[in-house]
Amino acid sequence: MSLSSPPNRLGTAALLLVLGLAEANLGRAAAPVIVHGAPVEILYNVSNPGDAQFGYRIVATGSPTDFAATGLPPDATLDRATGWINGSRNHPGTYDVAVRATNADGTGTAIVRLAIHPTATGVSSSSGRFHAGQTFTFTVRYNAPVTVSGTPHLTLALGPIAAPEFKPAVYVSGSGSNELVFEYAVADDDLAPDGVRLLPSAPAGGAICDASGLAASPSLPVRHFVSGITIATVDGVFPTRL
Repeated sequence: MSLSSPPNRLGTAALLLVLGLAEANLGRAAAPVIVHGAPVEILYNVSNPGDAQFGYRIVATGSPTDFAATGLPPDATLDRATGWINGSRNHPGTYDVAVRATNADGTGTAIVRLAIHPTATGVSSSSGRFHAGQTFTFTVRYNAPVTVSGTPHLTLALGPIAAPEFKPAVYVSGSGSNELVFEYAVADDDLAPDGVRLLPSAPAGGAICDASGLAASPSLPVRHFVSGITIATVDGVFPTRL
């Protein structure tokens, strides 16, 4: 449309209506709108293994002065003035939390899904001196019963620290419980006079989930785990490799 064309009456009326509404609402605050999206994934904090807490803040427009929440995970708390939810990672599961944010002009509501993933909380191993043909185990403890599918394995480091050989300890039992057992069969050429070491990565090659289907956190609560396991020859000697 050119500037010299006659005005479109319907378009002009619509524009005036929009301008009138904008003018009527000028300076009027609005009820809060809670900003949320995909489920909030809460995982084990690999950078701080001792940190069992999580924090999530309810974010809303309109400068709310009061927050509320129902359906929180066990032991979780809400700061009603700031909207911060704090809780423990040791209650895995999926929680649909009904949250509210209120200001002088009204209340906004939403459902926020918190997905707390199961976490490995400890590792133990066999101890002693082993040789070819024998087996030893590692046990990984979780903070909830977990179910295994496929054949996951842990990664072990055998031999000198500067040039280790990486070997898999394969899952053998424990699905449906809080403890999973992984086993390694010593091969003829294995040596580990200074101890078998466990890498901190979570079991790979399969799936480990809780009852709601949430996958276990992708790390173990260890940074440098040296077991009480050594590997020698059948006669108990630690030969030097050439």
